[in-house]
Amino acid sequence: MHSISNSTLYLVTRDELSSIIQEAVSAAVAPRVPPVMNKKEIAAYLGKSVSWVDRWMKRGLPFEKYDEKSYPEFTKVEVDRWICEHFQKVPGQANRPERQELDQRDVVSLEKV
Repeated sequence: MHSISNSTLYLVTRDELSSIIQEAVSAAVAPRVPPVMNKKEIAAYLGKSVSWVDRWMKRGLPFEKYDEKSYPEFTKVEVDRWICEHFQKVPGQANRPERQELDQRDVVSLEKV
């Protein structure tokens, strides 16, 4: 015997149920686009200044710029990967392991930040 406590039972039509299921499935399988950050946001994320970001953009810090008039956009995943490849420690995160100790698990954990 099953007991339901503190639960509310909702009655929905077949069409409403179909719509609920379609929305849930669409949300679950939708492509996940990494969040983009502007220059000021990525500087704050790294614990660095905007001028630091400007200098390192010239040295290869990954960003997207869609035309001459658009602002640069950064994704955490790409920036974290680049930082791990080019620095002993991740700027703004003094407790990150040495570069030699980084492996794929570290990159994945950076993606979740």
